[in-house]
Amino acid sequence: MPSMLWHWRGRKNRSRRSTRNTDLETRDTSSVALARAINPNAIIAQGSVQDSPRQPTVPATSESHTRPDLWRQAVTTLSEVDRASIARATSDTSMPTHEVVDTMIILVTERQQQCENSGWKKLHLNDYEISLGDLASNAVIWLNKFKEIGDIIVQYDPAHAALPWAAVRFLLQASVATEEQMAACLTITEKVARIIHRCQVFEGLYNRETVDHVVVESLESALVKLYASVLRGLIETNKFLSKRTAARSLYAIFHPTASSGLLTSLENDEAQVRREIIACEGQRRERADTKLQEQLQGLLELGKPVLRLDKKVNKVLQQLDKEELIRVLQWISPIEYRRHHNVVKESRTKGTCDWLLERPRFRQWSGATSTITLWLQGFPGSGKTYLTSRIIEEIEKVLITKGSDESFAFFYCNRNEENRRNALSILRSYVRQLSTTPHRLGFIHPHLKQLHADSQLIGSGWTLGLCQEYLIKLINLYPGTVLVLDALDECGPEERTSLLDFFDSIPSQTSKPVRIFLSSRPEGDIRQRLIHIPSIEIQATDNEHDIAKFVTQNIEKHGRWSDTLKRNQPLKNEIVDTLLDQSKGMFQWAALQINQLLDLRTEPEIRMRLGKLPKGLEAAYDEIFKNIENLDTPAGTLSFRALRWTMRAYSPLTSRALLAAIRVDPDKELVESFEPTEADILDWCANLVRIDSQQNPPVWRVSHLSVVEYLEARWGLLEADCFVAKACLVLLLQEKKRVRT
Repeated sequence: MPSMLWHWRGRKNRSRRSTRNTDLETRDTSSVALARAINPNAIIAQGSVQDSPRQPTVPATSESHTRPDLWRQAVTTLSEVDRASIARATSDTSMPTHEVVDTMIILVTERQQQCENSGWKKLHLNDYEISLGDLASNAVIWLNKFKEIGDIIVQYDPAHAALPWAAVRFLLQASVATEEQMAACLTITEKVARIIHRCQVFEGLYNRETVDHVVVESLESALVKLYASVLRGLIETNKFLSKRTAARSLYAIFHPTASSGLLTSLENDEAQVRREIIACEGQRRERADTKLQEQLQGLLELGKPVLRLDKKVNKVLQQLDKEELIRVLQWISPIEYRRHHNVVKESRTKGTCDWLLERPRFRQWSGATSTITLWLQGFPGSGKTYLTSRIIEEIEKVLITKGSDESFAFFYCNRNEENRRNALSILRSYVRQLSTTPHRLGFIHPHLKQLHADSQLIGSGWTLGLCQEYLIKLINLYPGTVLVLDALDECGPEERTSLLDFFDSIPSQTSKPVRIFLSSRPEGDIRQRLIHIPSIEIQATDNEHDIAKFVTQNIEKHGRWSDTLKRNQPLKNEIVDTLLDQSKGMFQWAALQINQLLDLRTEPEIRMRLGKLPKGLEAAYDEIFKNIENLDTPAGTLSFRALRWTMRAYSPLTSRALLAAIRVDPDKELVESFEPTEADILDWCANLVRIDSQQNPPVWRVSHLSVVEYLEARWGLLEADCFVAKACLVLLLQEKKRVRT
C-alpha cells in the first residue's frame, strides 16, 4: 500500500487544507501468529504481548542464526561510496531496537512540532503538494505498529532490525533548516518505516521452515533489491539535507509519478516483493492449519490502507423507521444505483480485473490520506466498466468488513438513459449514498430529513447548486470519502464539465480527504481536463489474462457443444490464443467472436472461422450488419426495426412492447401479422442487443455503447428517430380508426 502523501492539486492549483490522521486505529492483534510462524514451539500470551510489547517472551533459537541477513546483503550491492555512507550512519547499532524506535517517535514528534512552529504545513511542487503534518502522523503510526509486534521478530533475529533503524535514526538527527528539507526528511522516514515494518513481518512468516526454499530465495532476492533501494533513498535524502538544494532537485528525487527517481524505484521494488509474497503465501497455506491461517491473515492485512474512524459520526446520524427512510431516500434520488452495479458485477467473469488493484498508481490512490483523483482511461470495448465494478467491490469490502466511518458513493453513467447521463442525477445519487456510511444502513443525516420536509411544504426540489452544497456538508462530516464515477464520457460535454467543475472544487471547500476515481475514454475535452492527474491507461497486454479467462469459461459453460468438442484441449487452446492475439485488448470484440464460434458445431467449421475473423470492432459490426441484411424476410426487416427501437426509444422497452413495436411497418402504415419471439430477436441481432433481467419487468438494451455509435454512423440519428416517430403515428392513427368504428 503506497502511503506516499504527495497529492494532486488540480488544474487551477488551488490550495488545500489537510486533516491529520490522529484518529486512525493502529493496533494489531497478530503477535501470537507471528511468533508461532517464526518458531512454532513458541508459547506467547497474547494479552501480555499487547500490554507490554517490550517484555521478553521466548529466547532466540539457533534457527535464527541460519537465516540470511538480507540487509547486510543489500549493503554489499551498493557502490563503494554508498557503503561508506551507510557505515557512517549505522556505526552505532548497540541500542536495543525498541529504544531506537522510541527515540525515532520522539524525533518525528519534534519534527512535527518544528513544522508547526515554523508555519510549515504544505509544500507545493508544480502540480503536487506535500502535507507535512500527515507525513509525520503516518510515520508515528507505522513506528507504533512495529512496536506492537517488532520485538517478537527481533528476539529471534536481533541483528536484522538494527541496521535500517539506525540509518533512519541518523537521518532524523540531521539538521533541517528549510521546508524542502523537512519534506524530504519526513517523506523518506514515513516510507521507510512502513517498508521496514512490513518486510520484517514477511521475513518472519516466509522462510525455509514454512515454504519451499526455491520460492523463499526468490522472495529474498526481491527483498534485497528493495532494501538496497531503501538504503540508497536514505543516502540521497541525507545528501539533500546536507546542502541548500533548489526545490527542483527535491522534485526530481521524490516526484511520485516520474518514470525514474527514488519513489518510483521503491514502488517498483515493493510491487515485486508483493508478487513474491503471493507465491510464498500459496505454498504456506498448503502447510498451515486452519487456525494459524486465520491468525496470519491479520498480518497480511497490515499492508492495506489504514481506515478512519470518527465517533462523532455516530452522534450525528439519525435512525429512521423503514418507511420514512425509504421516502426520504427516494426523494433524494430514485436511481437504482445498486442494481446497475449488480448487473455489471454478475456479468463480469470471475477472477478477472484483479490486475488493476496491484498497479502502483492505484495503490497510491488507495492509500492516500488527502484529496486525490485517479483516472482510468481506455479505448472502446477495453473493459473499463468491468474494472470499475471490481474497484467498487474492493472498496465496499474493505469499508464494510472493517467498520470504517468513511463514506462511499459510486455511479455508472449510461448514454442511453436520460437519468444516467446528466450531472444533476449523478450528484443526487451521490447525496443519497453519502447520507450514511456503508455499515450504518438505516441511519441518515438529519439535515436531509429536514430538507425533505421543507421541500414538500414549499414545493421545491433538487438543483445542481443544492446538491453540491449538501455533498460538501456530508463530505465534511466523515473522516474520509470515496467517489467513483464510471463512463464519464457517456455524459454530454456540458454535463461532464459540470461534474469535473464540482470535483475540482472539493479541495477548496473541505478539509477532509476525498479519493475520486473516474473512468472514461480519452475524449478531447476530458483529456484536456484530466491530462495532468495520475492516470492508468489500459493497454492490450493488461487484460489479456482476463480475456483468456472469459473465453475459457464461456467454452466450458456452453451448452450446445458436444462433449467431444469440450474435451478437445488443443482446439480450445487455439481459440484462446487466436482471440487473444487479435482482440488487441478489446473485451467487446472477443465477446462477439466467442459467441459466433460457439454457434458452430464441428471442429472444421470452428477452425475455418478462426482463420477469417474480422479485424477490429468496426469490422466485426460490419460483418454482423451484413449478416442481418442477408437474412430472409421478415427476419432481417424485424431485426433492423428492433435495433432502431432499442437504440432510440425514450425509455427501455419491455419484451411485450418491443415485440409489438417491431411489427409496425411505418412505410405501409400497417401492423404485420408475424409475431417474433425474444429468442428470434436475440438470434437475428447476434448479441447487438440484450435483455436486462435485473429490471422488473425485464427490458431491452443495446449491448454496448460502441454498438450505438456504430448504428448512428450507419443510419444517422435523424433516420432512426424518423422511423420511430412514423411507427408511433401509425399506431395512433390505427387506434383512432378503431375508436371511431
